[in-house]
Amino acid sequence: MSHIYRAYFAIKGLTNDQGLSTNAVYGFVSMLRRLIRDESPEYLGVAMDLFGPTVRH
Repeated sequence: MSHIYRAYFAIKGLTNDQGLSTNAVYGFVSMLRRLIRDESPEYLGVAMDLFGPTVRH
């Protein structure tokens, strides 16, 4: 989630035709594609936080 948060605030002004912000998605996918290109991993896993209160809540 930290990479998505970082991408959201690092890239400004990307929206779709309905005005929905897409900068976090674009930034996260760009980082993921670069990781795959540079490191050529055999396997890749992505973990997301659960919905609801967490220890960081």
